[in-house]
Amino acid sequence: MRLAQRSFYKVLTGCLVGSVLLANVGLADPLRLRVDFTPEMVESKEELKKDPSTLSVPSHAAFVSDTFDGKSGKLIIHIQDAHTNFSGQKHLVAVLEDLIQRYGLDLIFVEGGTGNDSLSFLRTYASKDVRRRVALRFLERGEISGEEYLDIVSEHPFLLWGVEDPKLYNRSLEAYSKITEVRGEAVQQLRLIEDRISLVKSHVYPKELLELENHIEAFKKARGKDDEATRLLIEKAQELGIELKAYPWLSKAKEIIQLEGSIDWHLVDEEQVRLSEALMKQDPTLGQLLQGVSTMGSQKIRARSFHERIEPLIHQEQVNMAAYPQLEKYVSYRHLFSGIPTSKLFKEMYQLRDEIYKRLAKDQDALMLKDMSERIKMLEKYFYLRLRPKEFEAYNENTEAFKTLRWTEFLNRKLLDLYQQDKVLPYNGALDQEQKRVADFYRTADKRDEAFVEKMLSKMEEVGREVAIFVCGGYHTPNLTELMREKEISYVVVSPHVLEETDIRNYERVLLGDLKRAH
Repeated sequence: MRLAQRSFYKVLTGCLVGSVLLANVGLADPLRLRVDFTPEMVESKEELKKDPSTLSVPSHAAFVSDTFDGKSGKLIIHIQDAHTNFSGQKHLVAVLEDLIQRYGLDLIFVEGGTGNDSLSFLRTYASKDVRRRVALRFLERGEISGEEYLDIVSEHPFLLWGVEDPKLYNRSLEAYSKITEVRGEAVQQLRLIEDRISLVKSHVYPKELLELENHIEAFKKARGKDDEATRLLIEKAQELGIELKAYPWLSKAKEIIQLEGSIDWHLVDEEQVRLSEALMKQDPTLGQLLQGVSTMGSQKIRARSFHERIEPLIHQEQVNMAAYPQLEKYVSYRHLFSGIPTSKLFKEMYQLRDEIYKRLAKDQDALMLKDMSERIKMLEKYFYLRLRPKEFEAYNENTEAFKTLRWTEFLNRKLLDLYQQDKVLPYNGALDQEQKRVADFYRTADKRDEAFVEKMLSKMEEVGREVAIFVCGGYHTPNLTELMREKEISYVVVSPHVLEETDIRNYERVLLGDLKRAH
């Protein structure tokens, strides 16, 4: 069952039957694996096993973001869970229902639980309408997940099975709780250091370097402007006489960016409006995908966001792009750009940026400030638990470089040189000390991922299933997919559409409520 949530499920049951005093809630649920499969289900599943890339999902609800065809004979459909996000959970429900009905999939693995996690026993306590009405309230508040909602309100036979290692999960939860207690102070101190870095930069950086960095930072903050940042670095490299021969992917990006000059952005906007109207007539539910696009800032950002939302429809041939020539040109441009491996392009961008900085910087102090700026931003992500596995690996390889004592001493010397005595920073030793606690969370997360894969394979063998679903937060995706590749497990990553920002406070209220109930 879901760890530390037995009492919570009693409350949910009480809402359905008028009492919170039922005994043995959550313990009497029978296994609900499917017994009969239609010929269509069998055929569809066999095709999927042969080629995971054939998986399609409802375009209004989600898109397929990654696939891998392994040799183990096992296939995991990993649905990225936007925890406590109502739109993400609704779309998760739609994806699950489609997978269950089309392929007869009946084994759904979940994080945050261990063993039988099903809530289908609640189906016997009230009518479907009552169950739907009550469960929807809990779903809106983030107190049940999409798969739990479907288990309560539907009649589909399927089993929710938790794949957590309880010790690792509780250790992770304890670490998360402690991090939330210190995060506010830590981030405040980091931003104070960042403010002093900016102040010193304004005096130490050459004007040309300062302008370049300000532009790069602006592009980073503006969603969908990765190509603009690439263009800026390429142009600056050319100005400084830096050859791009050593940067093959940036050279390719340069050729693609030159194609952008032929796009008429006003016509792109007009064609987006026409296509939106056509899609609304075709299927009103598709209108959800396009909400908010027309109010976005620049034409390029609107085009980028619109393209992301209609991409699944284009793949499914629900949109004839020939009727929208300028939009089709933009889509072709984005396809060419996205064909460049992101990791390799970013690596070259960082290398080129370093080369440009070395050309423009007057001395080592400017390079020291650049290094500190990058590490400060990384530490902020670190405390918000947003580092990807590769980023944490980079942090872990050189933890001493992230200690703020050296930064504080350097900045204070510079501030005194600039007669800015009132800006001198006190050293906060807790900021360096708390980094160890955060590191434990990341290491535990890696171990949880290993447990997930091991427990999924074991359960699939036990119940005789070669295809299963795993609902798990997107944070785990990079490490999970790497682990599955190593074990030759085929996978498909499905990303439900999320139409609004997740309320982090509500997410942490629900998550850490587990910890309080456990104590």
